[in-house]
Amino acid sequence: MTTTATLFAELNARRIAADMKPLKTWKASTAALEAAVAKLTPVPTATEQGETITVAAVARELGINPKVARAKCRRHAEKLSVDYTNDGWVFVASRKAELVAFLRG
Repeated sequence: MTTTATLFAELNARRIAADMKPLKTWKASTAALEAAVAKLTPVPTATEQGETITVAAVARELGINPKVARAKCRRHAEKLSVDYTNDGWVFVASRKAELVAFLRG
């Protein structure tokens, strides 16, 4: 179990890393503090993970309208077995074959 002081120190460290002003005190619950720390947890971007591809680029290679391909990805997002990042419809290039299979299927 993590103490409130440890969580508060972690929150302030993440706020400073995100160019935000550190907090002086925390008066809310420990659960709210944990949620605040989780909210500031950095999510890796596609560029940090290596070479990337976009759904639009793969769709054009396959002769599919990119708009239709992105719509299919939105409708069936739970079926995507490729690593999706928070940079939009950008995927890690090493999983391109799975994305092609998904768009064709």
